[in-house]
Amino acid sequence: MPHESLTVKMSQPTQEEMDGEYCISIKNAGDIIIYIQIFRECLHIEYKEAFSLFDDQGDGKIESDQIGRLLRSLNLNPDDEEIDKIEKDVGEE
Repeated sequence: MPHESLTVKMSQPTQEEMDGEYCISIKNAGDIIIYIQIFRECLHIEYKEAFSLFDDQGDGKIESDQIGRLLRSLNLNPDDEEIDKIEKDVGEE
């Protein structure tokens, strides 16, 4: 599931905010590091799962022409020029 936004509050969230999908209540400033680490791990898992959908051979590789679809499946919306540059850069390796 793509992450659209994340709300971080340093105080008690309202019930409306608690009903939101990505609301985190932080009791002290030190907790934010833990939440950032958890959020990064969730993104890593999400990206890895999305990549595996495009990795037809299971070898950790995808065709360069699939890069745009992969990025868009993660709600990243690069324009055609950005995709062309990524495809060119990846193709050189």
